[in-house]
Amino acid sequence: MSHSVKTTWDFEEAFDLTGNGRYNYLALFACSVICIAVSLDIFGFSVVVDAAACDLELTIQQVGLLVSAPLVGILFAYPWGYLADTQGRRLAILISTSVGFVFSALSSFAVNWQMMLAAKVVGSSFSLSSLTLIMTYLGESVASKHRNEYLFLMNSVNLGAEMFSFALALILLPLPISIYLPWLSITFVSWRLYTFVMSLPLGFGALLMLSLQESPKFLFSNGEDDRTLAVLRKIYLANCGKKSQYPVKALIKSNDIKENTSFCGSLVRQTLPMFTPPLLWRTLQLFYLIILVIAVNNISLMWFPMMLDLVFNSIESDTVSGTFCENLVRNVTMSRPLENICQEPVATKTLAAGLLTSMFFGLLNLSVTKLAVTVLKQPIASVVFFASIQTVGLGIGCLASYFNDMYPTFCRSLATSLGFMLARLLALVGVIVIGDVVVHHCNLIFYTASVGFLSGIAVAVFLPPDKQLDT
Repeated sequence: MSHSVKTTWDFEEAFDLTGNGRYNYLALFACSVICIAVSLDIFGFSVVVDAAACDLELTIQQVGLLVSAPLVGILFAYPWGYLADTQGRRLAILISTSVGFVFSALSSFAVNWQMMLAAKVVGSSFSLSSLTLIMTYLGESVASKHRNEYLFLMNSVNLGAEMFSFALALILLPLPISIYLPWLSITFVSWRLYTFVMSLPLGFGALLMLSLQESPKFLFSNGEDDRTLAVLRKIYLANCGKKSQYPVKALIKSNDIKENTSFCGSLVRQTLPMFTPPLLWRTLQLFYLIILVIAVNNISLMWFPMMLDLVFNSIESDTVSGTFCENLVRNVTMSRPLENICQEPVATKTLAAGLLTSMFFGLLNLSVTKLAVTVLKQPIASVVFFASIQTVGLGIGCLASYFNDMYPTFCRSLATSLGFMLARLLALVGVIVIGDVVVHHCNLIFYTASVGFLSGIAVAVFLPPDKQLDT
């Protein structure tokens, strides 16, 4: 039936008619900016902690608490997912990025490590949720045939964000800045400037979201057909210009429209399907894999600058070679401030290693064998193996696509948020535990990660192929 005659359309058909153009590119750009912003705010903070270690007189245990602070935001993943599924994706993203920007900027003026810890915990409780929300928003802002492509592009940007954080550190941290702020009794030095600059993309991401529309899929599943059509027309106009009129006049009613229920009833309605057949088995699979991928990747990222700094300083101060763990703990005790890294805020070798690692994973997107332990006596070889652990992060984009494809609209954001919440909860515990046990049980940490990788391969074998999801 021709477009000039047919006026009632299935939602997916109506969405496909909007095309793939400027609006979708803007949505990808905005989500990518926010993805970079959150990565800088969360994972770039590990560089901040390393750079501020001498100034704030941090011990290895205090470092563990600080680098784990951004992951505390996982505690709010569930309510953010609920807000996105009930009030809209766009509103949830706007609030999380705006408030996250304010507290991230405030952390650059921390007078002590306790204030920095508090500011980062509050700020990350908002900003961290954006990382899961934009995956759902982007997945619902493009036609199904382009969804996987867009999500993989955004994940590549996410991996590349590390490169940006290390490159920025190489530029800003060596700057001889020293401005005394009498009302705070602190000196504004290069690591504080670095912290403030890294907060700016969150604010920019919030501004970009103002130029976008609410997810049409969300509106349609809410039974708001008029608003859905209005958004689809705007997307069509942005993509196709005024060459022809958008042909859709009405949408076929969705069987997935949410009913008006109480708060508790709504919460149960959105949560229960994930943990009952037929979704139960897929939920267990995806939750396990996302926990494994994010927990290992996040723990590695949060400890990456500090561990490499300790290893490189140990290598330079001692001619005796050793394994990665031997070099890591050689000059570290549990309670003494890390004075051995005060000669340079962050070793240039550490930043260069981080830059090269993120370039490799973000641009080349290659896979390597995930063996976390090496007994090689060559220090540089052991550093390479340590950096290779971050390869596991390449699976985040693929798993995000599975979350978008396998869950119905009314619980999609909640399912994604819950999966990421559990993953980062384990990462939070892992980051803190490592600070307490790394001195005496370093090798055990990497053996445990190896077992986790092998179990993840076994679980991933039973995921359905992509062709079964495109239904």
